[in-house]
Amino acid sequence: MKKLFLLFFIFFLAVYLTGEDSRLIEVKTIEEIEKELRENIEKEKEIEKKEEQDIKEEKENKRGEEIKEGEDDIKESKKIKEENKVSFNGKLYREDIFVQDMDTYFIVWIKKKEGVGSVGFITYERYTKKKMRYFFRAEEFPFKIDNRLKYKNNLIESGFLINSETDNHLFLGESFKIFLPKKIIIGYNSDKKYLTINENTNFIIRVFSQPFGEGSFYDNIYRLSLVYNSSIGFEKGLNVLKRSKKDEFNIIEVSYLSTIPDIKEIGLELNNEYYQLLPNRVNPETKIIIYNWGYKPGRNRFFMNFFIICKSKEDFYIVLKKDKDDIKLKIENK
Repeated sequence: MKKLFLLFFIFFLAVYLTGEDSRLIEVKTIEEIEKELRENIEKEKEIEKKEEQDIKEEKENKRGEEIKEGEDDIKESKKIKEENKVSFNGKLYREDIFVQDMDTYFIVWIKKKEGVGSVGFITYERYTKKKMRYFFRAEEFPFKIDNRLKYKNNLIESGFLINSETDNHLFLGESFKIFLPKKIIIGYNSDKKYLTINENTNFIIRVFSQPFGEGSFYDNIYRLSLVYNSSIGFEKGLNVLKRSKKDEFNIIEVSYLSTIPDIKEIGLELNNEYYQLLPNRVNPETKIIIYNWGYKPGRNRFFMNFFIICKSKEDFYIVLKKDKDDIKLKIENK
């Protein structure tokens, strides 16, 4: 009986324990385990794919921002260039240049225009072995100018024919005053040589947007022969050389020859009203084009050659204002 009771107790305990374990342990088949593994692998792939997509989108967004920043920089650069293009006017006309021939040297006055910071003289032809263009240089200067040149962030002085400061000129107003000897230096070291300036000399007037030869520049070719030859054979005083008509405009070529630069301003008298042409033009229907002028103190010769363009059906006067005794030349409208 005791044995029977003991066996019954053992069986009951085993059933109880087996039932308790069946609630805690989940038994899976191999197929279910494999399926779960495949599902987990797919989920991991989807997560990796999403992470890669997020990284790609982030890179594209960043690249888009960089491209936009680059485009903005380009636009800003173009804007600055356009602003510089508008503000910097380096082109010179004959009326912007006044030459004084002092026998042993020239003084060249160049009208300062908006956005111009300095003006210098450069070789036109490539004289040296290296076939390079150089600044004109001088050994001595008869007057002081700021002829420093900026090179590799350093200001250097070596007799350069350049000026970054302005003076007031009787006709041109604010202008650069540059000394031009009749014997200049070009090149350096083994390329150094001397060049004589005469009526056949061509050179470049280089106009810079910044002081000391920096920034943008514009090259103007200049020749001294006009200064030498333009006044030969002219009569003293104010004279008409030639006249023509184009549409409604009168075109008069005029010369003026005097012993000194005694002209304060030039203008026209139309219908009893006076209009200034030089230094400042005030009437849009009148214009003066000075194609050459200069002063030779040693020969007591001041000369001007210019065109007057005027829209008028009536007779008018060309007026040269002086300290006293203004000159008036009547132009009949034929």
